[in-house]
Amino acid sequence: MAGVGAADITKLKANGYYTSADTIESVHAATRKTLLKVKGFSEVKVEKIKEAIAKLQEESMQDLDRKQAAGFYPRRASVPEPGVGLLAANGVPVDSRA
Repeated sequence: MAGVGAADITKLKANGYYTSADTIESVHAATRKTLLKVKGFSEVKVEKIKEAIAKLQEESMQDLDRKQAAGFYPRRASVPEPGVGLLAANGVPVDSRA
């Protein structure tokens, strides 16, 4: 994690926070009070870890938004716009006076 040292990550692993596949989520789900029980963690260290996790999650959400948008726009371009001919072909009554 950005801003968190290797020794801190070792302590988290020793306390079971890095045993699951969702490593960041396991630490994020832990309360500050629970993380303070890790030997050698102060309130300042716990706050630093929580801030690093929040930053990583924000970055991953932005990446996800970009990937979804990149996939959406090409698909949207291939959808035909409804026109009179398309509406009429689907049995929708079309008023030609409009």
